[in-house]
Amino acid sequence: MLDRQHHLKLFLTGCGDSQEDADAVAADKRVRKELDRHPLDSERLLKAVRRVSHFEFGPFQADEFLAVFGRYRSPGQVAAEFSALFKRHR
Repeated sequence: MLDRQHHLKLFLTGCGDSQEDADAVAADKRVRKELDRHPLDSERLLKAVRRVSHFEFGPFQADEFLAVFGRYRSPGQVAAEFSALFKRHR
């Protein structure tokens, strides 16, 4: 399973960014801070990535980025969602 940093690098290179730029983005202090945040705030992460990256995010890439990284949730969020789902099916 990929950790957040590797997932970010894979996303950037998959969108056409260079490996060197993806490595620089993943190593940036602000980006690392956002990657380590629980729960991850995908909008703040995107802003941090845009500050460092030379890659130009088009509207499609920005939407995809938010969709992909918006799926990272804290264990508390997952537990709350599971609990709500369980209550609905009682």
